[in-house]
Amino acid sequence: MPMPEHLDDAVRKACRITDHEGNRRQLQYVGKVMRSLTEDEVAALCTALDTHRGVNKAETARLHWIERTREKLLENNAALTEFIREHPGVDAQEGRTLIRNACKEREQQKPPCYYRELFQWIKNAAGVEDDEADIEGDEEDRDDDEA
Repeated sequence: MPMPEHLDDAVRKACRITDHEGNRRQLQYVGKVMRSLTEDEVAALCTALDTHRGVNKAETARLHWIERTREKLLENNAALTEFIREHPGVDAQEGRTLIRNACKEREQQKPPCYYRELFQWIKNAAGVEDDEADIEGDEEDRDDDEA
């Protein structure tokens, strides 16, 4: 974790102290040291903590987009055509089958097996496109470096 050495020492000591009152006093000292940090250091710590905790807003937004897309696909047949147009590498037949089976599951109030598979299908379709864009961008960067 990117933190100043004196803060790192104070936090490590706080973890080692087992006495309740001693731990309380050490945590107060950690707070005092943290109040002396610059805004850049605080921002770096917050970013590192968010990453460590798995809080990634871009990934959360991507999952919400997948859920919204799944609902659109289940509600509207034209949405599949639009999805295929946006993601040309997907298997359209597999998508139609998953949508049809997910709708049947809903009607029959069965466990959402195909509903989950549809989520994974959309996730993979969007992920493959993102990976290809990253690869193309890396190749362009290499070409620029060589020139």
